[in-house]
Amino acid sequence: MASTFSEDDRDYFNKFTSARKASHIDAGVLDDVHDVLSNKEFSSATRLAAAKLLVYAENIQCAETTAHCSTIDWIMLTALLESADEERTVKIFKIWMVCFEKRRIRDSDDEVVFLASFAKTLSRRGKDVLDGFTLEESRTFRKSLLITFLLLSELERGAKFFEGAVKFVVKTMSAEEMLLEFCIDELPVYVRGRYGILKVFLRETAVSNEVGTVIGKICQQLNEHLSSQLITNAAADLVATLVRQFPGSLELQKLFSENATHHLKCVRWNVLRWFGRIDASKESCHFFLALQTSLRGKFLATDEDLWPPLIWETEDVSCVDPHWDCEEAEDILWGADRALDAYLNVSAVLQQKFHYELDSNDPLIHSALKWHLPEIRLAAFRLWLSRSGRNLRESDNNKLLEEFILGNGMSSSASLRKEVEVASSSCTMTEQGRSEWLRMLSTLAEKAKLDELQRGTSYLPDDLNDLQLPLLPPLKQAKEQLEDLLKISGSAHAKSCPAFPVLYENLAKAGYDQRVFARLMIDLFNLIRSHENVKDALDAISGAVTRCRLKVVVDHGCTIMDELLSIHHSDEHFFYLIEYFYCWAMNRLIDKDTQCRTLPLSRILWSVCEKSQDLMKIYFESCRSTLIDSPLDSKVHERVLKTLKLFASKAECRMPADFVEFLFWHCVDAQQQNGFLVRSAATILFGFVVRYITKSRSVPAFFIVSTRAKFWHEVVKRCSSFSELPSLQRILLLIFLTRLSLGHPLCYSETVQTEIQTLVASVIGLIIRTKDIRERRFCMDVAVALSPATTRVDILKMLEEREENEGNHVMRADCDYLEFILKKFDGAAEEFSNRWRTPTDLRQSPYVGLIESSQTLDPEQALTAIQKMFTSVQSHSAELALQALAMALTRVAVNLRVIE
Repeated sequence: MASTFSEDDRDYFNKFTSARKASHIDAGVLDDVHDVLSNKEFSSATRLAAAKLLVYAENIQCAETTAHCSTIDWIMLTALLESADEERTVKIFKIWMVCFEKRRIRDSDDEVVFLASFAKTLSRRGKDVLDGFTLEESRTFRKSLLITFLLLSELERGAKFFEGAVKFVVKTMSAEEMLLEFCIDELPVYVRGRYGILKVFLRETAVSNEVGTVIGKICQQLNEHLSSQLITNAAADLVATLVRQFPGSLELQKLFSENATHHLKCVRWNVLRWFGRIDASKESCHFFLALQTSLRGKFLATDEDLWPPLIWETEDVSCVDPHWDCEEAEDILWGADRALDAYLNVSAVLQQKFHYELDSNDPLIHSALKWHLPEIRLAAFRLWLSRSGRNLRESDNNKLLEEFILGNGMSSSASLRKEVEVASSSCTMTEQGRSEWLRMLSTLAEKAKLDELQRGTSYLPDDLNDLQLPLLPPLKQAKEQLEDLLKISGSAHAKSCPAFPVLYENLAKAGYDQRVFARLMIDLFNLIRSHENVKDALDAISGAVTRCRLKVVVDHGCTIMDELLSIHHSDEHFFYLIEYFYCWAMNRLIDKDTQCRTLPLSRILWSVCEKSQDLMKIYFESCRSTLIDSPLDSKVHERVLKTLKLFASKAECRMPADFVEFLFWHCVDAQQQNGFLVRSAATILFGFVVRYITKSRSVPAFFIVSTRAKFWHEVVKRCSSFSELPSLQRILLLIFLTRLSLGHPLCYSETVQTEIQTLVASVIGLIIRTKDIRERRFCMDVAVALSPATTRVDILKMLEEREENEGNHVMRADCDYLEFILKKFDGAAEEFSNRWRTPTDLRQSPYVGLIESSQTLDPEQALTAIQKMFTSVQSHSAELALQALAMALTRVAVNLRVIE
């Protein structure tokens, strides 16, 4: 683990390290030791050096560091552990076990330092220490180590260093503990740490007769639940280990083959990212050769027809997603496309990573050279070109190269055109081919020139050309001309910013088209930037962007300001400059009389705060104090929230943890505001704040418990009484809770498990009470995700009983939805066989209803229904309607063929 040292850190670290080597320790050094240990501002490494020195000097005992688990001094305990004999080591391990039982682990640098030392100690002398444990204690200890690895993996706290502890578990466990089965069968597939544990288990355990079953289970789980990039990345090292140790596994080949050719997974969670983690060895080369053969067979066996449509094709004719998934579908690729693309990718890996010589006459590569997708043609061309190499001058190869160049020289793919242009220098073309190629190059050059010309004048009205634009003034008059333009637009003074209707009216009166006006403003910005000193240029441009609402003007002006600040970062008066503009923008942001758009103020504030972490901290505190102010003007409130949204959207922005939590609750409480614009701004900001807290789309709840314990308790407190909260607040809180999953109950202390049970009970109570479909669906998501697998089906049974009693369509749709969620998590609802084949929600789409009815109705009746819908097609839905009509007609045609 790398430590970030300040200058004081480095001095004290060297001082304490040197003092331990001396025969005598001065009292002044010990005073420094106590000062450093009591100051959390110093790095963990420096405080650990101080603690080691103190242990060395005063022989501190374990009891002095552990008054209570909540106040344990992890740094001092680490120093004690590293100098402890066997008896004291056992005592420290047991202290850790008691603490782990009460609170699990927290996201703390000090605790991570202790765990790193803890893992090293286990690797060196763990077996000897284990003699001091009873049989039951040793079993609990081993399982606690596995759970700790899970927690560290999710916290991204360098779980790699704790692999030594997992190795210790593997080497000391007994068969009766069934820890491998625990990891495979009980740990949820979406918990990333399980893959690191399984990797160590399979790497360190001798191959047994049951290994085929184990690999089969792992591959099946990955195949069914490979639903995020996080899981794909987490499983990469495990998959690499499996390939290295079991290259002949058919289950492993099936996992790669199916995911590399899946219509959705091959795009979003492509297993190609696994290829880079696999070592280049003889065994893995054999695996890829077998995979290549498998994909070849899959491509040759592909026999797709337009009918019947797959479920993921039918969903495109409806605004209702049959899988209740908010993500948009990818562009549809046929099975042959996907199989051929996967074949080429595997072939490329064999060639580049394993230096395997491909067959230059491979029929699949030659087929790919003429495929309908330019991406596949490009991949195949690169493979063929690298394989042919020096043989390009041969007659057959040269002829094929010429055909490919002439066939793809005008491709819509810029990458393919570039590759063809480079390859043309190696081709000896026929006279006719050379003539055709030169004509293509000429056409492309003319098109590029025309495109550039059109881009430069595309903003102009049809009755104007670039020669009729107003001329720029001399350099000295640029700022005066800028001020004149602002006054023409209606901005009479520095705080004036006319609304769009007034702006357009004023420009029309002055004879300006808005596009010409914007172009003239941008040209003046560029002129001022080039010939004014930085302070005057920033003054002129900042004033203009806050007095004009045209977005292109605001964007260009703010970009210039950001570039000027970046260029002059090393100037002597730079910090005076950014402080000046910070105060200027902040004053306008919180001034209720400000009329300008929020965008320029937000971008200016980001530009200056990005250059100074001190200003960033001041900005956040200023926003906190402004938002806490009770008589807050609604316009100021909206502007501050929008500006914070821009900051939160930046990957480089690091908001303090307490400020993030403050914003979370402020956005929730802001839903009680009367003004829609404030509620809207708060809701948008809330989405970014949730991302700050959860880090990813879905996390186990123990991530929040470990990183934000106080925040977690507040969430439980508020959500325990859902029915008492306003609906808009409930929606936001439920959205946040849908990001959480349970993981495994062992990841939580008994106290936290009780809190989760209370929260789930409140959510289930809301399902029964609320009539809002959004709340019910969110509640079902939360109830299933935060419930153990053994109790999830009970929720479905409860809803089914209500549906039988009430018999309404709404409850039927809710049951369908809940069944889908249960299947997604663990297949718990598979025992319920009496289900609609098409989800109830999807049946409400008139297009899907027409397609379904066309299969069962008499052909004449079906044609009448199709004709009726055809005559009522609206322009806004014409594409979906015509696609649905075509599918319905296909069904009728199939039925007529059967009758004949």
